Amino acid sequence: MITPMKIPENPRENPADRPQETPAKQQPEQHEQQSQPTKPPEQEVVTQRADIIDHTRQSLEQLARSLPKPEGRPERFVA
Repeated sequence: MITPMKIPENPRENPADRPQETPAKQQPEQHEQQSQPTKPPEQEVVTQRADIIDHTRQSLEQLARSLPKPEGRPERFVA
């Protein structure tokens, strides 16, 4: 893979003195791509998302109840 050369911040600095990027940094990404086919089944993902949404809703309702109610305005939060 060809990467564009970076212009040194200091024009007097020798680019050869800088540490070179090694291809070892790209190996974890390739490993992640290989491990992706082991996804949970579709139904399990939907269930996990539903659980997250339910938990978020409960947290927001609890937060809304703990906030001071504004005076003179109707309550906009409907449980």
